[in-house]
Amino acid sequence: MRRLSVTLILVVSAAVGCARPAPAPGPLSCAPIEGLDAALAEEIDTVVIDGDQTAALAAQALACAAAASGSAVLVGAPQDLAAELAVPIGEMATRGGALQVFHFDSATGGATPTGRRPEDIAKAQGDARGAAYAASAGVARGAAAGLLVLVAPAPEAATSPVGLSGHEWRPLGARLPAERTLNLRAEGSASPGMRIRLSPFEDVPLVGAAMKYDGVIQIGPAATNESAS
Repeated sequence: MRRLSVTLILVVSAAVGCARPAPAPGPLSCAPIEGLDAALAEEIDTVVIDGDQTAALAAQALACAAAASGSAVLVGAPQDLAAELAVPIGEMATRGGALQVFHFDSATGGATPTGRRPEDIAKAQGDARGAAYAASAGVARGAAAGLLVLVAPAPEAATSPVGLSGHEWRPLGARLPAERTLNLRAEGSASPGMRIRLSPFEDVPLVGAAMKYDGVIQIGPAATNESAS
């Protein structure tokens, strides 16, 4: 039997207190996400989101909205980020949402050979990281049904690189079934609220190959305040 290598952080809270029981939490309430229904209208069962700090906020809000609609949601992230997400996701679970959090396994590629070019080292590290993340997501998908929301640093959500500029590697988004996966870049916005813009684009870095995405999820001021209320 294959050993389950993904660590699941179950987010079922236990009541703590000796004097009297804590008051019952209110129902799950989530920040609205414009364009969510259109984004998940097809056979999408996995959403990968990357970016800066906004990626975690986007994943949290998306998980809340999906759980509020009745879906079971499994949120995956690198270990430190998964620990942070476990708190707000746990609060949502106490309000009736079917949500869990797990962290990706670390990449294990052994010692890096000496004498290699920096771009070759970066490619090897990126490939090892993407493979470890994808393996963790695969085990999680086999252990639970519902929507898989994966959040990672940029540009892990991207699909296959475009062109041959600089080093090239396969990030997490390039390793998941394209027909069932939505690949989004999270970004801050000056406009209030939150919205998903489905418009394929290429992110062209100063160094390295351009990376393809299905669209962006934009987060404006105070957009996530409702998701944990």
